[in-house]
Amino acid sequence: EQLQIIVKNARLSAAGEYDPSDFLPAAQTDAEELYAFILAEIKKIKNGNLKRLLESFFGDPEFKELFKRAPAAKSIHHSYIGGLIEHTTNCLKLGAALCEIYPRLNRELLLAGIMLHDVGKTREFSFDTKINYTDEGRLLGHITIGENMIRDRIKEIEGFPESLAGEFLHMIISHHGENMTGSPKRPKTAEACALHHLENLDAQTKRFLQIIESVTPGYRGAWTPYDRLLDRYLFRGLENRDDER
Repeated sequence: EQLQIIVKNARLSAAGEYDPSDFLPAAQTDAEELYAFILAEIKKIKNGNLKRLLESFFGDPEFKELFKRAPAAKSIHHSYIGGLIEHTTNCLKLGAALCEIYPRLNRELLLAGIMLHDVGKTREFSFDTKINYTDEGRLLGHITIGENMIRDRIKEIEGFPESLAGEFLHMIISHHGENMTGSPKRPKTAEACALHHLENLDAQTKRFLQIIESVTPGYRGAWTPYDRLLDRYLFRGLENRDDER
């Protein structure tokens, strides 16, 4: 009295015949709604150069499809279909709140940097039947890929100020914070500092939650199994403790 599947024949599926999210973990959020949220934020931008730069990406149908589906990582955080756009919109909301606390921050520069800080991940990862690194991703990494993508778009915008391009690209290449964690430069502007800590706040919070939520179904225990990368157990809550003390 157990369900069985008898396979009588099989064939290799062609690209476009399947939805990758059928084989991979996917975000529970609606990617279309998140994309609409980003477009609404772009409309609020008054700086014409930043607005044209953002529109050159988010108005591109091919980029849109990649950005909606890409993961934000292979395994650490937001490591599922739709993870990148979810991470980006989370950071946008955090950034808007920070600008209310610190009005001296250049709000438009910071929010534009948040929107594009991880664009390189649309090319760093492949995500057809599994999430993996592309050759380009392994050779260059998403920071270098993203910097090149943004430089190419800036070149197409006539009159884009060189000083603005420098500040913007600095945010992109410094958003990991330290040389040892992948950033060619450490943050040297308030906006770059804010971007680094905002994106890391969302990434690390999600990282903890993913570990806590990924325990084996039926697992009883107040603590997760030992996580080797974090070098610690994570507390799940006393309500998960089993009867053994």
